[in-house]
Amino acid sequence: MADGIEEIRKRLDVLEAQHAITVGFTRFLLMALLSEQPESERSALQASLEKTFEHTIAGLLASEHAFPDISIQAVEMMREQMFGKSGA
Repeated sequence: MADGIEEIRKRLDVLEAQHAITVGFTRFLLMALLSEQPESERSALQASLEKTFEHTIAGLLASEHAFPDISIQAVEMMREQMFGKSGA
């Protein structure tokens, strides 16, 4: 039983690392993209990116799969990490 729990912990550690890398790299790309735009266009582009994110996540959450509250909380944390603000 202890070996099974340790294996699950290792898998969770790998998933958390993958998540952190993905979110960090995505945030880096978003900031690089925004910095290349004229300052007058940055807020419109960021709003467009956020709208696309929201639309994508809404589609996933509306699918036939039931997402537990923890998954929705993870999406909220990812939004905050990527865009620097909460969705509330």
